[in-house]
Order: sequence, then C-alpha cells, then structure tokens
Amino acid sequence: MLISLNACVFILTAPCPTNPTTPTQVSQAPAESMTQTVSAEPEYGVLGNFFGVRDSIGEKGITFNGSLTVDFSQNTMGGLRTGFWGQAFLDLMFEVDSKKFAEIDGGTFHIEMQAYNKLTHQDYPIGDFVFYNGNYPGENYSPVIISALYWRQKVFGDLLEVQFGKSDAAANFAFINGTSDFMSNYGGYVSGIAQYIEIWGDPATGLEIALKPTEQISWQAAWYDGSTNSWNADSDDNGPSTGGRGPSTFFDNTESAMLMSELQFDWSLGKGYDGLVKGGGWVHLGQTGLTGPIDPATGDLVTTVIENAYGFYGTALQTVWAAEGATDSGPKVNLFGALSWSDPSRNPVEWGFNSGVTFSGIIPGRQDDSFGLMGSWTLFTNSAGITPLGTEYGLPASPGGSEKNVEFYYIFQITPSFSIQPDLQWIGTPSGALDDALVGSLRFQIDF
Repeated sequence: MLISLNACVFILTAPCPTNPTTPTQVSQAPAESMTQTVSAEPEYGVLGNFFGVRDSIGEKGITFNGSLTVDFSQNTMGGLRTGFWGQAFLDLMFEVDSKKFAEIDGGTFHIEMQAYNKLTHQDYPIGDFVFYNGNYPGENYSPVIISALYWRQKVFGDLLEVQFGKSDAAANFAFINGTSDFMSNYGGYVSGIAQYIEIWGDPATGLEIALKPTEQISWQAAWYDGSTNSWNADSDDNGPSTGGRGPSTFFDNTESAMLMSELQFDWSLGKGYDGLVKGGGWVHLGQTGLTGPIDPATGDLVTTVIENAYGFYGTALQTVWAAEGATDSGPKVNLFGALSWSDPSRNPVEWGFNSGVTFSGIIPGRQDDSFGLMGSWTLFTNSAGITPLGTEYGLPASPGGSEKNVEFYYIFQITPSFSIQPDLQWIGTPSGALDDALVGSLRFQIDF
C-alpha cells in the first residue's frame, strides 16, 4: 500500500460482502489510529521475541505483526431480529525491507493473510446498510484469504512512492483519520464510496502512486482492476469477484476500472495541536448492477444496470487539546468529520456524513485507555430502481430514506498487547427499512 498522506503506515483493511446492495467493509482493528495509547508499546506483542527469532529476522529486514480480534454483540431491539452474535478476525502480516534484505534501496515487499470465523449459529442480526461491525464480511466470503501481495518502491527519496500488486483501496483512499477504534464501519471510510471500493475480502490488483512535494502537501492516485460489483453481461449479474483475479486482468480488462485521487494538507499549530484536511474523487468506469426494488407483480428483484458511477468526499481531523509536552501518542482530544456525495442516479448513497470526538490518555490512573463518540448519517437516493432496499433481506425501503448511527466506545488497555472494548450503538432505520436497533458489544483484541 502507499504511504498515507499524513505519513501513517496502513497495515490492513477489511472484509466485503458480494451482495451489490450491501457496502464493502473495512476492518477497524488494524488501521493506525490517532488516538494511540500513552505508554510506549513493547517492540513485540504477546509472542515476544520468540527466542530471539524476531530480532534475528529483523536484522535481515523481515518484520511480522499480527492481531486477533474477538467480538460478542447483543441486539436488544429492532433490526432483523434481536439476539446474540459472535465473530473472530485474524490478521497476519509480513514485510521485507529490500535494503536490509538484498541491498536494494527504497523497496518493500508486503504480504498479508486474514481470516474470519462466525462464533454463533444465528445469522447477522441487524440488517444495516453500513454494518455495525466493520470486521463482518457479509454472507458471501472466503474464511481465509491473502488480502495483500505487493511491491512498494520509493523514487527520488521520499518524494515519490509507487506500488503495484494486490491490495485494497480502503486503506488509503476515503479513510476517515482518527476513527479506527470505532467498531462500526462508519469509522472506516466515507459511505458514499461503499458500493464500489475494493477491500480486503475482494482486493484488486492496482497501480498506486503517492507524491509528497512538501511536508504539508501530499497527493495520491490509483488505478484498480475493476470492482467486484462490475456488471457481467454473460452471467447477467455482478462479478466475478476481484479477490480471485491475478495480475493478468489488470493488463487485459476491458470491462471496468476504478480510478481514485486524493489531495491532503497537514498543519501543526504547535504543542501537539496537529490537523489535516483532505479531499478526493473516484469514478468506476464500466457498469454495475444495482439490485432492487421488488417487482410487485412477480415478487422478483429488479436489477438496474448503471454506468460510470462517480463521487467526491472530504474529511478533516484536528487535535483540540494536547497535554503539555505530549508526544504523538500522548494525552489528547481529537475532533473529526467527513462528508461525501455521489450522483444519485448512479449510486444507492447520495450523501454521507459523520463526525465525532476521541479522547486518549486523559483518565487519571488509566493513561493508556481511550474512548470516543461518533454520529453518522447516510441519505439514500430517491432515484427509482437503485435505492438500497436491503434486498439481502427481502425488505423494501422508502426512496430518499436514511440510516443513522450513534456509537460510543471505551478501550481498557489491560496490557500493552491486550485490550477490552465495550461498545454501544444505536442504529436508526437500518437500510432505511427496519426498526431502530440498539446493539451492545464487547471486543477483545490481542496483538502478537
């Protein structure tokens, strides 16, 4: 993946359902957060140095990181049904520094494996368009995948970085900085792009570039090998999944492509009061089949095929309080926000908005803990035939309807490598069709 525009390193992203009216997902556990713990993390997680192996391979430029996230949730009202839900998400990542490994300047080889397992028999209980849990992959998923496999190369020092290979777009583009500790997928990326963006359940081969002419200004762009939601006239359906494609289709794909671009400006007001603002645009070249509504005469779902969907977005982050002399991971309060728009004649989502606040290291005696509050809103198009009718659930929604989400979390950092996170979410009119839901969750995360 490319460097982020604010010099963060994105490690992984998340699963994706293949239902064309259900948004793709981005994992909340992996992305680097701007609400880090106060105490310095140990060099390694719970596995430690493993008899000196990690130090030994580290000298050769090989690094390994991993995490296991286990979630348990209870839907107390509304949604598809009330009930208990559990899942587990595993991430393992290896990187090789080409300079240390083979005396090649500026190169990085990255490979990442991710796995998902449902821990309860009940089906997904909410029926929301933007899933309350960003690690949930949807009903159609591969339990174990190679989610990233690419080479990244610096050119002209730190001025330019070029990457080619299998990756997901959600790690770099439309990411909402400062939100990665939230469980909801609203804490991943702007909802307006959810229909089309490539993610780890179905990553795509892509050519990505990042340009950083100054310390404050950055720009990145990418060309990805289509989308899992690209229309296939032969099968009269979307697909096949980009997750199963090799690099050959990148050079011989006449059906579709996903183009993205993003510009970011960073600043510092001194004493830890840092901020950023970024804006971007995207276009899905080709066709997409949007499923819905239900034909009242036949009871079948109606598919509308649209062309060349596009949209725009902007996000911002600002530290509004930082402890005197605090480091990047010191006590602070951050405000964030995001706004997205897409052509309502080509996308189930017309407007998306979210905003919130995060706190880290401000509780006396619990300086490694963090917590946050976020409110989100998605307005669906009123264009006939492409409203996100929750067709996975066979439920109609009113054109121009909306979905809301309010989330609060608190992370108890038990040890530097183990945390427990209670989480509460109210979800208003899930998919624009269902009764309001109230979900309580408990997340356990172990870093390796």
